[in-house]
Amino acid sequence: MRVWLGVLVAGILAACDQGTTSRTEAAWEGSVGRVVIEGSNPATFQFVRQDGAGPEHGQMSVIAVEAVSSGSAARLETLEKPRHLGSLHARIPTNDDIDEGDACWLRFKVRAAEPQVELGLSRVLVMVRSSDDPSEPWLQRSIYAEPSWTSIDMTFTARDHRNAGDAEVIFGVGTQLQTIDIADVAMRCFDENEGALARLPSTSFSYGGRDADAPWRATAESQIERYRQGDLQVSVTDALGRPVSDAELHIQMTRHAFTFGAVVDASQLVGETDDHDEAVTASYRRNLQELFNAASFESDLRWTSWAEPEVREVTEQALARVRSLELSARGRGLVSTASADLPEALREKLASPGLIREAVRRGVETTAGELDGSIAAWDVVDRLREHHDLLDLIGWDELSTWFRLVRLAAPNSELVFSESDILAGDRMAELAALVGGMMSEGVPIDRIGVLGQFGTQPPPIQVLRDRLDQLASFDLPLVITAFDMTTSDQALQEDFTHDFLTLAFSHPSVEGFVLRRFWEGRGGPLDHGDPLYRRDGTITPVGKIYRDLILDRWWTDILARSDDAGEFQSRVFQGDYIVSVRKGQLSAAARLKIGPEGAAITLSLAPEQEGERSL
Repeated sequence: MRVWLGVLVAGILAACDQGTTSRTEAAWEGSVGRVVIEGSNPATFQFVRQDGAGPEHGQMSVIAVEAVSSGSAARLETLEKPRHLGSLHARIPTNDDIDEGDACWLRFKVRAAEPQVELGLSRVLVMVRSSDDPSEPWLQRSIYAEPSWTSIDMTFTARDHRNAGDAEVIFGVGTQLQTIDIADVAMRCFDENEGALARLPSTSFSYGGRDADAPWRATAESQIERYRQGDLQVSVTDALGRPVSDAELHIQMTRHAFTFGAVVDASQLVGETDDHDEAVTASYRRNLQELFNAASFESDLRWTSWAEPEVREVTEQALARVRSLELSARGRGLVSTASADLPEALREKLASPGLIREAVRRGVETTAGELDGSIAAWDVVDRLREHHDLLDLIGWDELSTWFRLVRLAAPNSELVFSESDILAGDRMAELAALVGGMMSEGVPIDRIGVLGQFGTQPPPIQVLRDRLDQLASFDLPLVITAFDMTTSDQALQEDFTHDFLTLAFSHPSVEGFVLRRFWEGRGGPLDHGDPLYRRDGTITPVGKIYRDLILDRWWTDILARSDDAGEFQSRVFQGDYIVSVRKGQLSAAARLKIGPEGAAITLSLAPEQEGERSL
């Protein structure tokens, strides 16, 4: 039975409040939690290759190191890129029981012996999970390692009981050509009844450019003014065309030109969830319409999903609702390039690649054709470099074929090549070679999509800006297709969401930004940051930050008066507008679009019953 002593709880808390490594070490030595892992001997680490990774992809060795207490470290080398960050990993099994609800404290030291070239850092996936259910980890965080040794503390709650050896710590190092050293791995678990988790120390992560006076901020503000605004000139006249001074003007923005989108839950949107609440559904729709001008469907619009009558029925209703909210619809991942996502009948025929090739073509053509006019943009593929066994089976030339088929079947839709691990990983060169080759062959690609998914430690803002600059060399508009952040650090999520959204909005090549988790319920349950809205419809702190940017700082709503010449001029955000004017019993109004070239409009005052006109 595990015991937690109140006096030692206070001792750990006091030591951790000092914020120094030495005091954290003292807290560790003074704690009474059960020792679940004591990794003093890296030779006991197990190096695992999976998802098709072989000896040519990576290796592990033990090196002598004076700077760590154990005197040695596990060196993990990625020699050739495998499919996933966890495809190459070191595994350390537990040596004691863990009880459900335990508060656990993981400690280790890490350094980048050879950082990967593109970022100048190395990335490590840290997981704690049960051995028999690896898909639902208790802890999952992606961090960056620097060339010097860094001590890391992480905490989590065990979701169920596991006997000794039935849980494990994982350090994943795949997908990037890098060398990582890991040492002094240890973990203790405590009875959570005394509030242990809140008292345990946890390393605070940050990112370069977070400071309020970081130089990139001034550049971003300048670029927002330059690229996201336009000049508006309003002239007010009477019925004879003479200027009217001192007329009351109201310049109201109604919609952004820039695409702000959210991944929607089709069932929630149409009100067919198991826990349906009409008030919550109404709030979901109202906030979706207010904050966004585009709705992105995730797996609902894959060709395999569209072929299922029950899924299709709900999706059709959701598309109708999207239209009624005056949002454009985006289809994410028309084709999943993972063979596991094929219908069962096709998975049974993997030995017949020709048959599967034709079935996928028919599915792509049918889905895109039946939805022509309903989908503004198709992310034809998604996460290609993570899941490509289908293309390995039927041939990589099919990628170009799918784009051509969608263009023919849905000529009114934009075609997006969307990929992951570009902004926070090292797949830029692979993307450039693949997309560049397709474009040189005349394959229709209208947009480059990058999944903006980040972990506990985001890359520096300058690195992200450099990545966007590199992507701009394709001479195609860019869209962030599914922004998400896996972190339990609320302040970090709030700051990074604000900063990355600002960076994207300021970049001249970026034309869209799609949030993956608008409403609670999307994404995994563990260590995920807040969505914009909780399940009951209440807004979160990060939701308030998003609203402030979209509907306040980057929104135009002006009350003014015409000058002596009957004119008013202003720099305004690009988008759709209603411009109205009134003087006495006379008025006029018009709707217009304002783009980068700006707009000029003349409003002639008339009796109110003559109404509004459009430009």
